[in-house]
Amino acid sequence: MFEAGSTWNIQLSHAPEIHWMGRAVHGLERRVERYVLWAWAIHFYKYEGDLFLDGDRVSIRPGSVGIIPPGVRQEYRYRGRSEHLFAHFSVPESGSTPEAEILPIAVMQDMGVDFARISQRFEDAINAAGERPARTSARIWDILWELAERTMRTSERPRGRHAAVEHTCQIIQSRLSEPLKLTGLARSAGVSPAHLTRLFRSELSETVTDYLRKCRLDRAWHLLLHSDLPIKQVACDVGIQDLQLFNKTIRRAFGVAPRALRERGPNYRV
Repeated sequence: MFEAGSTWNIQLSHAPEIHWMGRAVHGLERRVERYVLWAWAIHFYKYEGDLFLDGDRVSIRPGSVGIIPPGVRQEYRYRGRSEHLFAHFSVPESGSTPEAEILPIAVMQDMGVDFARISQRFEDAINAAGERPARTSARIWDILWELAERTMRTSERPRGRHAAVEHTCQIIQSRLSEPLKLTGLARSAGVSPAHLTRLFRSELSETVTDYLRKCRLDRAWHLLLHSDLPIKQVACDVGIQDLQLFNKTIRRAFGVAPRALRERGPNYRV
């Protein structure tokens, strides 16, 4: 099973050879699709769904970027219209050059506020692919380096984090649509609610409830700005079943109602 922070190793000493790239929409006719590619694949996801890599589940969230190496069995489970940007490419075999740069790169990483900037660079590469293939390859290479460097920075952060905090963060991030409670999260982590609260305050400078609320707001932000899911569905997907409460929560956090926030477009910043 893939856990938060899982990585692949990728050779980045030379620019990749791009085989195919573009924009794709899935989930309109088939809710499940399976592939095995004999090239690397990078995807900029604008939807929420489930991905199984050689049988192991990875959550897809709007605003995330996924990397898949050749030969891995892929199964996508869509929840409706699912749009993404993609590229299939080859890189030199590991160790095939004396100056080999073999770096870890995350299986899936949430880009947060950087998603719009990096995905725009990726779209620029798509637009240049026909007339300027060398430029396209250089841009994808640069994006891969940024993703690898981001992976290494992220992997250094949580090393000192208490196991109960790390476990709770992973549970929250993977089960946002469920009615999560402090008592249940503490039980799952093997500590008391009071001790889990102390650990969160000590390591993250916030309570478990604060962290849960922040994750739900971040997910709602991505779904409203990077998907066309109905607002009621967005509310359910972030664990706020009451639509009126969801509207109040978004207005309180971002200053506008969900519909107005969506109308401001994916490049909007508070």
